[in-house]
Amino acid sequence: MPRRFQPITSAPMQAALRTIAERHGYTASRGPHAGRGSPSELIQALEAGELATVLLDPDDRWQFIVWLECYDFTGAPFGLADTAASVARQLRTSA
Repeated sequence: MPRRFQPITSAPMQAALRTIAERHGYTASRGPHAGRGSPSELIQALEAGELATVLLDPDDRWQFIVWLECYDFTGAPFGLADTAASVARQLRTSA
């Protein structure tokens, strides 16, 4: 059965976008939602390539998380170990 999507303007969808935006540090600085997640900033970050999404099959997600958490990144360049740990944490949070 196909998923039924809510319009982006619905209150539940706006609340979900605010939660995701806040989780990534995109918060409104003024207005009625100041200090809370900013859907506008989130979408702009996605469009600019500052923030990326990862589409994973649910069955593969946990295997990938475990791999990221267990792989030995010792000696990896460019802070790859910290990046892998961050990705694993974010995937675990979103699961």
